Amino acid sequence: MSAKRTCAGCQNKFPHRNTSKYRNKSWCGSSVCREIIDDKVKHNNYKRKEKKINNGTWRLGLDKDHRISILSRDNYKCARCYRVSEDFGVMQVHHIVPVSEGGTDENKNLITLCSMCHTRVHQIGWEVYVTPFTKNAENVEKNHEA
Repeated sequence: MSAKRTCAGCQNKFPHRNTSKYRNKSWCGSSVCREIIDDKVKHNNYKRKEKKINNGTWRLGLDKDHRISILSRDNYKCARCYRVSEDFGVMQVHHIVPVSEGGTDENKNLITLCSMCHTRVHQIGWEVYVTPFTKNAENVEKNHEA
């Protein structure tokens, strides 16, 4: 007896080996089902955004100029591994204390991380890095003002 999966588009059941994943959903391979899945994902994303707007947790993030000023302040250097890159996709601005936990967009709460370290910080837990990153941001801010 072969395991069956239900296509997220047409809702038909197919043998496990005859399905694949599209947008993290089981999919039979039909172009019609691809469109149905796209519409469902778009609708779910819209509903998620609408819910965040209604409960006051929707944010657009930092504007580009603020992001560039933090990267420049930190000399495009990762606060964790000290990698340096002016590639905007490699270097990212990280909230030391997340906004969801009461953090702000003030410079003293922002630090530069490379994309790999940014991912790692969130995997390990941001709480581990609050003290060292706060000290780093304060030192960089003092040196930048001088």
